[in-house]
Amino acid sequence: MANACYYSDENLLSSSLLSKNLKVRIYKTVTLPVVLYGCETRTLTLREEQRIRVFENKVLRKIFGAKRDEVTGEWRKLHNTKLHALCSSPDIIRNIKSRRLRWAGHVARMGESRNAYRVLVGRLEGKRPLGRPRRRWEDNIKMDLRAVGYDGGLREATELAKNLSEDSVATCAYGMRHNSFQNSRSEFRVYCRNFFQPTIRKGIAQSFLFIAPRLSNFFGLRIIPSKVADFFRQKTKESMAYRQQNNIRRNDYLQYLLQVKKSIAAENDLNNTATPWYKKFTDEDVAAHALTFFTEGYETCAVSLSMLLYYLACNRDVQIKLIQEVDFIIKKHNYRLNLDVIEDMQYLDMVVKESLRMNAPVPFITRLCTKRFELHTNGGDLTIQKGTPMVIPVLALHNDPKFFPHPKTFDPERFNKSSAAQRPRCTYLPFGAGPRTCLGSRYALALIKCCMVLVLLQYYIKKCRYTPRTTTAVPTSFIYTPKEKLWIEFVKRDKK
Repeated sequence: MANACYYSDENLLSSSLLSKNLKVRIYKTVTLPVVLYGCETRTLTLREEQRIRVFENKVLRKIFGAKRDEVTGEWRKLHNTKLHALCSSPDIIRNIKSRRLRWAGHVARMGESRNAYRVLVGRLEGKRPLGRPRRRWEDNIKMDLRAVGYDGGLREATELAKNLSEDSVATCAYGMRHNSFQNSRSEFRVYCRNFFQPTIRKGIAQSFLFIAPRLSNFFGLRIIPSKVADFFRQKTKESMAYRQQNNIRRNDYLQYLLQVKKSIAAENDLNNTATPWYKKFTDEDVAAHALTFFTEGYETCAVSLSMLLYYLACNRDVQIKLIQEVDFIIKKHNYRLNLDVIEDMQYLDMVVKESLRMNAPVPFITRLCTKRFELHTNGGDLTIQKGTPMVIPVLALHNDPKFFPHPKTFDPERFNKSSAAQRPRCTYLPFGAGPRTCLGSRYALALIKCCMVLVLLQYYIKKCRYTPRTTTAVPTSFIYTPKEKLWIEFVKRDKK
């Protein structure tokens, strides 16, 4: 219809007898209303949006024609932005989105008895056809709201926690300023997601690595893709070179590694053959340690923080009690926030521990027996020989009713001093134990607690209709990753 209207007015738009202002008025009063008719309820894909933009640019080029270059004297087409500036009107897609949002607000204000309101908030019953789902009108509304920076306080906890974890690890491990909330297509973020994206191939490689490491080496199976490893190795070398050339010192993990390398510079000398290779600390070792810090800090922090937000949204009484403690401790320390203040929040520590108990980031730990050991169990005595690979089922220990009664209930009081003293050692292992404990455990706990304090000082966390009742793990992921989208709502607190 729009093309038919355009071709009927084509002679008027190209006529030299009419002014350009009059042509623009003809376009806005005759052609544009045909394009925008019913756009409030229209569902558009990216391809359809592009076709509409092409149509508008075609009409505007017919009105304003070509422009002669003052230097070369050649005629050239006007750029799209120049066309819209001459037309003094917003982009047609922006116009459609604005009308769509106004109509959504109008319907949302209707009563529950109106059919349009029931269609907006209702859910279809039954199963949808197989294949990729088509974009719905509701999806367009959500995308329009996100584009203007508002979606009613709804946030997806996993994505929110991953963005925060990316920024934090990039700063602490590599000394990089990386704004994941604004730059969603950065190279660093792409490689981060590629690194931890669970796939069947990665699941098979991880299984072979733990069960038959020699066989995995024979087949050349890798958990970390070579492109990802090369990228992080290059980023480490670039950060090191930049700091050394500009004499920059920062209080982060990379700076600590550079100090270690500098302290044993004599042993690192390539001509020094007396020092064995395993006592040297080269650029490759710095890159390896930085990557280890990244792997142990990024995904574990993101998963732990997202699940904690989810549990607080589902347990209102726990959240209210935690908010009361946060307000009291912050006021007690004159509204300052540092690690000493966070360590003073005992109930916050209990809540974080309970969240890690219910969903430990790593469901099991692998170890190698270093000496012969006699294990006494109810089923009899068992001798574990030196060199035997061991698997410690962390998730099974955390959900054992013998150690944690009613394990499916979120109860932070399990970790008060009296209850914790009654449990045997090593029944709670979210980060492992002993000399091989997780390298980033303190970093992860400090980050999670600091984030929760800052959030709870400003917002209540509530469930919404998209919040799942339960969560299930992705079977191909080594780190616990929920299949469901953890949608939660942040409501601004009214501080008096």
